[in-house]
Amino acid sequence: MTNKERRAYYRTWNAFQIKQEKFWYSKILKVYRDWDQAFVDYMFRNGIRDAQAMLDSIITIGPIMDVLQRLYISVGLKHARFIRQQIKRDSRKLRSLPTMGVNERLTREIQRYFDENLLNKAVIKITDTHKQVVLKTLSQGIEEGWTVEQMAKAITMSAYNRHHARLVVRTETVRAANAAAEMEAQQSELVLDKEWISAMDIRVRRPPKSRFDHWDLDGQVVPGERPFFSGGEELQFPGDPNGSAGNTIQCRCTVAYIPRRDANGRLMRRERPVVSIQRPTVQGLPVEVPEIGVPSGVTVIQPVPSNIIQIITIGVQELFGN
Repeated sequence: MTNKERRAYYRTWNAFQIKQEKFWYSKILKVYRDWDQAFVDYMFRNGIRDAQAMLDSIITIGPIMDVLQRLYISVGLKHARFIRQQIKRDSRKLRSLPTMGVNERLTREIQRYFDENLLNKAVIKITDTHKQVVLKTLSQGIEEGWTVEQMAKAITMSAYNRHHARLVVRTETVRAANAAAEMEAQQSELVLDKEWISAMDIRVRRPPKSRFDHWDLDGQVVPGERPFFSGGEELQFPGDPNGSAGNTIQCRCTVAYIPRRDANGRLMRRERPVVSIQRPTVQGLPVEVPEIGVPSGVTVIQPVPSNIIQIITIGVQELFGN
């Protein structure tokens, strides 16, 4: 992409991201406020010490996990569709390209990704951080001799909720969109390169304020399956949860996926080798059955004509069960 094209691409991305951030901010903020109200209600009924002892039972991961799961699926599906359309548009000559498939399949992939990567790094971390804020307020109140009413007000009116909810929603909407885009791109049958696109404004992290330089990353292109490098870390996409907090929190960057062409300008397709599973021999004759999902049928090697039906039947039964 030229610099002008990257700036136009980023404006489209930024408008999408801001819209998603506004929508999900109120939902994350509500979780924080509901947590606080539940704690305060318990404190009024049972006292400060009992409420403090029951903190883990009052502020639980369920509410924030529910919101973030819905955020990931909603934002992820929308941005994946955008990436799918972009790849088709950039491939021009092809009217249609094989894509990941129906939304149900991508939804399952996003849910799996969330379970494997975000439960510990987002859900539990957010919940534990909120507990620490409540405990800090309680400790301050006990030390300074606040009344229960004063503690309740300090907890429910804390500016932390609004600030941290905005930090979380920005980080997770960007992460959800870019993760789903990566899933969509990996399913393309075209060879793709990916290009990092930064905001290129005064808020972009860069030295000397940060050891991570997203300014320098702008316009960098790597093969689709390779990571970018930022501050000595590998990032598959902006917001990659495998990166450190300093490299990912409140990141506003995105990635464009570009179909690669050969020297003659033709689109390059990925090689997808068929992997076969060797099965036991039948009457001394080897039977090769391809991996499930590969549409090449069952291949019988050097069959004896009179036994061909038996060989095929036994091979299929071994693969799929009786």
